[in-house]
Amino acid sequence: SPATVTTDVGTYPIIPTLVDPTLKLGNYAVTSINGVLTINPAPLTFTTANASRVYGNPNPAFTGTFVGLKNGDVLTVTFISADITSPVGTYPIVPAVSGAKAIDYTITLKNGTLTITRAPLTVTGPSGSRLYGDPNPPSTFTGLKNNDNITATLATPTATSVPATYVTVPVLVDPTNKLGNYTVTIRNGSLTVNKAPLSVTANSFSRPFGSANPTLTGVITGIKNGENITATYSTTATQASNVGTFASTPTVSFSPAGLSGNYNLTTAAGTLTITAVPLS
Repeated sequence: SPATVTTDVGTYPIIPTLVDPTLKLGNYAVTSINGVLTINPAPLTFTTANASRVYGNPNPAFTGTFVGLKNGDVLTVTFISADITSPVGTYPIVPAVSGAKAIDYTITLKNGTLTITRAPLTVTGPSGSRLYGDPNPPSTFTGLKNNDNITATLATPTATSVPATYVTVPVLVDPTNKLGNYTVTIRNGSLTVNKAPLSVTANSFSRPFGSANPTLTGVITGIKNGENITATYSTTATQASNVGTFASTPTVSFSPAGLSGNYNLTTAAGTLTITAVPLS
């Protein structure tokens, strides 16, 4: 037969060839009838090995074992399983066998199991300092996967917390329910709230001798949280004051008065200049 041990599944002729060492074939009218050799698929089992990985990591290289492979045949195995965004849990690893020699086998495929475990996530409250009335610096995340929408808020300090040092305890916010994929470690920070700078600067004006003083004004810079901080401005000059330059001095009012402890206040006086008038 033309079939060999490596011949593919199929049917092949079995051809008889007579052997006549004493030369007797001349006495016969010979009819040769071929037989049929049927090559059937060989049983082949592929068993997928189990695997595990951490949430958010790529899948490992999946493997498995063939039982029943003949003649050193080479077959290709590909796998389908969970992707990088799949949550914690167990998933089948489904193999598929291909290759030119796959037709020669009756293949039994056995799935493996991929176990996805929780990823470590560390959230650290902010440390350092900020000014009164400013937003808190963000907490630090180490180990967040897949850009998961997990954030953190702080109960203290708030925008209105008075200058002091606070323990910052992150409180996690998880609108898309991703925390179940993590083993979370919370680490507190230490944040110092410092007084905010507040400056009050009186504007400068001029008027002719003998006229009434103008309405004195100024500029307040650095008010936080929309707080009720105002200023009035005064001068020693009167309508009868001689020509010259007089200070315009700001006086700052806090309501309630306790707000003053949240600021480092600096003030700058302006000037009121009295000029000479024409006399003929």
